[in-house]
Amino acid sequence: MILPDSDQRKLFVIEALRGLASLAVAWFHLTNSYSWNFVRVSGSFGWLGVDAFFVISGFVIPYSLHGCRYTIGEFPKFMVRRFCRLEPPYLISIFIVLALWELSSRAAGFTGATPWYSLGQVLSHLFYLIPFSQYEWLNVVYWTLAYEFLFYMLVGVLWPYFSRKHIAVTFLVVCAIFTLLWVARTPGRELVFLFFFGICGVRYFVYMDKLRDFALFSLLTVGVLCWLSDVVVAVIALCSLTTIVFLKIPRYRVLSFFGMISYSLYLLHVPIGGRVVNLGRRFGDGPVYDLLLSGFALLMCLAAATIFYWIVEGPAQRLSRRVSLGARRAGEPVRISQMR
Repeated sequence: MILPDSDQRKLFVIEALRGLASLAVAWFHLTNSYSWNFVRVSGSFGWLGVDAFFVISGFVIPYSLHGCRYTIGEFPKFMVRRFCRLEPPYLISIFIVLALWELSSRAAGFTGATPWYSLGQVLSHLFYLIPFSQYEWLNVVYWTLAYEFLFYMLVGVLWPYFSRKHIAVTFLVVCAIFTLLWVARTPGRELVFLFFFGICGVRYFVYMDKLRDFALFSLLTVGVLCWLSDVVVAVIALCSLTTIVFLKIPRYRVLSFFGMISYSLYLLHVPIGGRVVNLGRRFGDGPVYDLLLSGFALLMCLAAATIFYWIVEGPAQRLSRRVSLGARRAGEPVRISQMR
């Protein structure tokens, strides 16, 4: 769900898309506790922003590797770069979740669950081992980061091979991975096809594949997702892919801002925004009040995410840039002008 840092350019349309996806997920979580009214309806499909994140990652990670002439020998550096970029904000957000939980439990009128986490649960978060343990995620959004981390490992190993073969080979490997996950009864195994969507897009974008191959395997993946998951998920994935590959939009500052803080917002909106909503519901109700309360909670989340970006995520980005991968391709052909 995070756009890899590039020394020279970045697709603004992806920056805007991930910002909007992050807002959608945040609004979903800030409105789904109400009784069924227009406020809850307004956020009822916001969870689909997560599917857009997976498509984005499927595009931008291979795009970054292709642009720097990545080889398998650079896999350790690639993982270190990803770790430096994503882990500091993730780990500090865990501390914030625990701190807010403890503070909330000591507040007058607290009615939620008392803190019950254990050292084993916290440590299981460090390497995304919660699915292999008896513990639950401390933050409901963390499960997506486990899939992201798995994708980084797989694409870091397989991209040098995929980039030399026909797209059909990648599709067959993805089907094999899905089969292994199905045999292991791994939840969310169909998500591998969302990452494949992104790979289809980047291959066409950098002229590896012709339009007919891009269209054929994109539509084939739509059919697979309709069968395995949901028609709405397949449609959102296809819309995200076509937006990334074909859409041109002006560089609006507000979209750039939302894209910049999207990871911070994603990490913080549940522990911070959720508490604002829970506290506010003690003092009123009704659709209009719910709308104002959720809007205020979102503003608090945006403020917290901005501060978090300045203090934590921004420095993590700069740290990751110190780990260089290969050499940028000179004169890399592009299809969209909004790059830097």
